[in-house]
Amino acid sequence: MRAAIKQFLTNDPFQDLPETAVVLGGIVGGTRPSSYSFSPGLWNRFFEVLGLKGKFVAFDLARPEYLEPFLKEILGLPGFLDLTVTKPYKVLSFSHLKALPYKIEISERSRVLGSLNQLIRDPVNRTIIVDRTDGPGFVRALKKRTPLEGKKVLVTGSGGTALSICYELVREAADLVIIDLVPEDAHKMGALLSPLCRSKKKLTVNSTWNTLAEISPSSDIIINAMPGVTPFEPDAILKLPESCLLADIHYNPEKAAFARAVREAGRTCIDGLEMRYGQFRFAAEKCGTLLGFDNANLEKHLDAIEDSFPLKS
Repeated sequence: MRAAIKQFLTNDPFQDLPETAVVLGGIVGGTRPSSYSFSPGLWNRFFEVLGLKGKFVAFDLARPEYLEPFLKEILGLPGFLDLTVTKPYKVLSFSHLKALPYKIEISERSRVLGSLNQLIRDPVNRTIIVDRTDGPGFVRALKKRTPLEGKKVLVTGSGGTALSICYELVREAADLVIIDLVPEDAHKMGALLSPLCRSKKKLTVNSTWNTLAEISPSSDIIINAMPGVTPFEPDAILKLPESCLLADIHYNPEKAAFARAVREAGRTCIDGLEMRYGQFRFAAEKCGTLLGFDNANLEKHLDAIEDSFPLKS
């Protein structure tokens, strides 16, 4: 079965694994996740502390036409628990669900967003659980600092991860403002999210980029979702209220321009590392529960893993 999986990949995730080793999970993407992903380190530590004798590996899948057969093979691997899906396959994987020869359970958020980043196999019910967890992962980081209900949140950018985060913010009853350099993209996102808003909650899409200076002083939280771009110059960052929580969904230095600018201005900034940990934790809790582990024990181990993860502020 390993040979059937390797034929789709540009790397060999099984190279250093004995034939008897059980592959319990993996991350698949078209951008060589083997070269940058934190997921194997997090998941392998999780498997170790739970006493699960298996590995989590990275799958570099460069050709999108291989994705469907790859999914069929990997989800049928004996003992396999979790497949994390990263760029650019979150939407494409969702479109392949109907072709998979498995019973599928799709979360409401994944169904609304039309995408996924987690495929978790329930070993008892023989079901593949489908979810999109980057939004919950990022919102977890925000909620560690402040409750979100009624907070005025400004989001700059409207890509897939931004949409996932904004979906969660709407569900948390935040008052949300979305601005993007491409107004049409922001309005598409607003149209998808507006039916989900609770009564008396606000969702505003501003088509004019220069409204940032007007909106930002009254924001409780500002989240940048644009790669390699900062919506504020250094002097504008210094003028933002000290009470305003600042965040960037990226962590790669080339992409997390806002996080870098905020820190250079002497302010703290949540970045994408906390989202990466949060989405791992969401899936790990689910897997641990499905395997019958005690919730209190799971929380203790996951807290210890979080304490050792290189989070920034």
